[in-house]
Amino acid sequence: MKKIILGTAQFSGNYGITKKDDYLSQNEAHKILKTLLAKKLRHLDTSIDYKNSLKKIKSFNFNNWQITTKMDPKNLDFSSEHNLYLSVENQIKLIKKQSSIKTIKNLLLRNSNIILTPKGKILFKVLKKIKKNKLIINFGYSIYSFKNLEKIIINFRPDLIQCPYNIFDRRIENIKIKNILKKKKIKVQARSIFLQGILLKKTNQLPKFFLKWKNLFLNFENLTKINKLSPLSLCFNFVNNNKDIDEIVIGVQNNKELKEIFDIKLKRKISIRKELFKPSLKLIDPTKW
Repeated sequence: MKKIILGTAQFSGNYGITKKDDYLSQNEAHKILKTLLAKKLRHLDTSIDYKNSLKKIKSFNFNNWQITTKMDPKNLDFSSEHNLYLSVENQIKLIKKQSSIKTIKNLLLRNSNIILTPKGKILFKVLKKIKKNKLIINFGYSIYSFKNLEKIIINFRPDLIQCPYNIFDRRIENIKIKNILKKKKIKVQARSIFLQGILLKKTNQLPKFFLKWKNLFLNFENLTKINKLSPLSLCFNFVNNNKDIDEIVIGVQNNKELKEIFDIKLKRKISIRKELFKPSLKLIDPTKW
């Protein structure tokens, strides 16, 4: 469980295709944070876009907490290298002010393909300078597409990447990419380990959009029976057992869900036939839902 980072997108309100009607109150957010603290975990994943979440985080009494936060290039001033540095610095100051957390452990760049453009080369230089000046500890990329990942990490080495990873989505297992990440000592944060909650639903409860992949979900249900694990346990154990995954971002709708995750029985040996799962990009990429 030491790999866990709490994602706070749900603190902003309803999140994901399986979102619930209940609004996550400040009181419930505090219960979640207290449960996390009780497990001696102090790392949150957030973004300046999660406005309500930052307010709820700030109202909690923090001490030595860390955050991984995301920055969108479209919010930056590229008119000069100096102005770009100032706009990144201002984003960092704003995150600290709105969350009350003093340490930004990881600053992740969204839309990382920009790094392959002339603007991106300047931004990469600025990010290295921001790190050197100790405004952050690490910088990296939050990715959805793996198309240009190899080129990006070879030419513009980050400290870490954050990417989707679950039983259906195994793109990060690509041998070539794995070897580059190891060689360059780039850490990997896994997110979307429950595929935004879709993998936790029974096949007969799936939204209509997913029924075209019914057989894949039936295969998954069968796996839970073979391994004698709940969908929640199977999904978490699958990711947790991958030694190439350094940290795992999880999101919950309430404190009960977080406690269920902490109650998961860790199991080293899981029987999964990889050939059972070859889903299309339309299934594994939430931006296409």
